[in-house]
Amino acid sequence: MFSIFAMGERMVRSAIHPVLISARRGPEGEVLRADIHTVVAYSDLISRFSAATTLSTGIDLPREVLSQCITRHDVLKGCEFDDKGFFKSECAVENITKMNQTKSLPMIRNAYSELATRLITLYGAATSPCIAKETFEKAYKAVKNEYPTLQNFVEITRGLPPGILDDEKLAFSKKEELEQMVKQKTVELQKKVEELERTQYGLSVSEKRFGNLISMLPEPIFEANEEGEITFLNLSAHDSFGYTPKDFDKGINVYQLLSTEIARRQSHASMKRLKKKRFVARS
Repeated sequence: MFSIFAMGERMVRSAIHPVLISARRGPEGEVLRADIHTVVAYSDLISRFSAATTLSTGIDLPREVLSQCITRHDVLKGCEFDDKGFFKSECAVENITKMNQTKSLPMIRNAYSELATRLITLYGAATSPCIAKETFEKAYKAVKNEYPTLQNFVEITRGLPPGILDDEKLAFSKKEELEQMVKQKTVELQKKVEELERTQYGLSVSEKRFGNLISMLPEPIFEANEEGEITFLNLSAHDSFGYTPKDFDKGINVYQLLSTEIARRQSHASMKRLKKKRFVARS
């Protein structure tokens, strides 16, 4: 049975190879190539399973199932099964290249999951639901192993009937929940970052305005850190203490300012006393 599956895989790959090569470049081309690979993998899965189904039902019933799906899904227009039940997907690949890339993946998933579901039902009726389930799951796992980098492959399980690949559905559901949670947290974090940036900008503007105002005050004003290093001097402080901007850049300690101020006051007091003595002497 799986030798038939392998033959179907080669037929699918050889059919879409030229389209993969000609897929356009850039971000849009990357999406298109991902969609094409998804179609290739899903077609491979359908081909394997429909070939097995045909051995039990003949080709007419699978073709009828496909015909019903074609009327509902544009992705499958023009597709067909050959006499052995292998799925000829060249038209599906061509249809994908003409679609809106933002909506193509859900359309691909819905089309192939419905086709798979109908074939599973058909095969189950011809053999047994248990055999149909086991055969499809074997085909699914075999194809999944051959496309390990195709993240979209598990999407097909969304539309499969209950009891088919339930473990895959559960894992996919948890992954989606986690991705949604991460996406939500990322949006919330981005909003907080934007709010913080606005706040920082507002503080920067306010600080600049406040600094300009302090600089223009006639009273000496300075700011120092815990080590006593002067971090700010307004213009009046520069004039009062006699320090130039170059001195400030070199570093000034608060004790230097205090000693300068004490010396200035002492000098001022001495001058007063001297003047007073001279005044007394003249009199």
